[in-house]
Amino acid sequence: MQKRFTRISGVPPIQRRLATLSRPASSSDSHSSREDQKGESSVKELGSDMKTVMSDFTNVPRPAILFGFAGALPCLAASVMSIAYADTPELLAFIEPVQVGYGACILSWLGAIHWGLEMAKYNGTTGYARYSYGVIPPLLAWPTLFFPTDVALLSQSVGFVFLLYTDVKAAGRGWTPKWYPFLRYWLTWIAGGSIWLSLIGKDWKRRGRPNAYDTICIYAI
Repeated sequence: MQKRFTRISGVPPIQRRLATLSRPASSSDSHSSREDQKGESSVKELGSDMKTVMSDFTNVPRPAILFGFAGALPCLAASVMSIAYADTPELLAFIEPVQVGYGACILSWLGAIHWGLEMAKYNGTTGYARYSYGVIPPLLAWPTLFFPTDVALLSQSVGFVFLLYTDVKAAGRGWTPKWYPFLRYWLTWIAGGSIWLSLIGKDWKRRGRPNAYDTICIYAI
């Protein structure tokens, strides 16, 4: 049977296989090769971007890192406690005002940084422009103290993201040190993530299972 198959095909199977491996790449093969090269290039670019981010983060003064992350810990702690005692109204009534109040303090403090930089004449003076950057955060933070808890936390999370955007723009104008937006990014991620963790976790615990809204928020984070 083997000899018959060889005579009919004209070329033994193993030789046909070797010929297939040794022939020039077809257009489909070259297309796949180009796709692989593009994928490798994207991975290399992502790695380069991550190295750039980390190199910029290493320029952040150590005291700023330590005090910055230490200041973000109460946000995370309040979030965890609000979830742990979500089914204990008498304790939650104490934890939630602390969480909202601390968030308002942090938002207001982000504006004080710009006043300090202006008074120190960092990279020159800008007058009303940089002082106005320092006034906006307290105006955003103070009203949240009068909102219902969930609305207040949502408003503060939006405020953190908005102020991160304004700080990035300010750094682009030379109003802040170049490393400042990188520190702000990580601290905003912790503060905002803690807020969403609190909102989702409390709702999840009360219901006993996640609803569609919780699932969407989890994937959004």
